[in-house]
Amino acid sequence: QFVDLQARLGAKQSEEQRYLALLNRANTIDEILKVDASLANVRTQVEQLTAQINGIKSRTEFSTIVLSVTPLTPAPIDNTVKGWDPAKTLARALAAFG
Repeated sequence: QFVDLQARLGAKQSEEQRYLALLNRANTIDEILKVDASLANVRTQVEQLTAQINGIKSRTEFSTIVLSVTPLTPAPIDNTVKGWDPAKTLARALAAFG
């Protein structure tokens, strides 16, 4: 949105400059009044776009980001060593054939 507003503002400012050039070349009162009315309209749009851009800038300038980092607690390690029990292994093998 911010980039779009800036692009629109630039286009309106260019349009304003074209109307100023036309105003300098206007010869009759009627031409001057028509160009002046268009110029006033464009200037209003420029002011509105500028206000919107400034509003976005002020909102982002006062934004605060809070970040909390806490370390994860590692899972406890099971240090009990389970040895091989040949009697149980033999009993299971015999039961499997059984």
